[in-house]
Amino acid sequence: MMEKNNRRIPYAAYGIIALVGILIAAAGIVFHQSFFHILPLFVSLFISYLQSRVSRYAPLLGSFNSLLYAAVYGHYHLYASMMYAILVSFPLQLITFLRWQKNRWRGTTVFRCMTVRQRGLTVFLFIAAWAGLLILLRLIGSSFAILDNTISLLGILISFLTMFAYIEYTTLMIPSSLINILLYISMLREHPEQSTYLIFSVYCFICQCIAYKNAREAYRQQNAVSGDPGKNLSADCVKDEKNKPC
Repeated sequence: MMEKNNRRIPYAAYGIIALVGILIAAAGIVFHQSFFHILPLFVSLFISYLQSRVSRYAPLLGSFNSLLYAAVYGHYHLYASMMYAILVSFPLQLITFLRWQKNRWRGTTVFRCMTVRQRGLTVFLFIAAWAGLLILLRLIGSSFAILDNTISLLGILISFLTMFAYIEYTTLMIPSSLINILLYISMLREHPEQSTYLIFSVYCFICQCIAYKNAREAYRQQNAVSGDPGKNLSADCVKDEKNKPC
């Protein structure tokens, strides 16, 4: 019975992907949006599904899709997001795949947890970078500077945390997805064709909530195992004070 239920899950997911894809295509037709502008979204539907399963192949596909997103961001003058996609997202996701593949565990990777000191330093650096980049974006006339800035810096932080397999990345993905939704809602008045990206953002938010649950469960299972070579775990998986449940 368990095997039958597990087989039904992918079919249900594919049905949801197809439904969201149809909604995006319909919105694109209504607002006369070119296929080029919504192409990254169709690829991202499958990437988000892989992310919900915490698959190590998600960053591999995502690295190349980030280049498509960069072109779209540039068209809408979201310069911070464009620079992030080219200079950060593409190389970091590719490196992430290589690291996750090296430290693979079942279909995902070996996760670890940040220390209190690491979290404090991360918060301090994020606030400092956010303030500095906001000034720069306003000088160059970026649209929706606050939301664009926040999403871009969260994306950079999440990319690094994901690359080093820190479990905290799944927590930050949720507010990042919500801010994305706010950004596209804000853009609807000037750019109603952005409804395609709004539809995807809602779908992505749901996937990230599922990813949070699945990643935590994988982390819990990894901490229950101590150095068993047959499980393909690294020393990071041993439950100690440096790697305790978050």
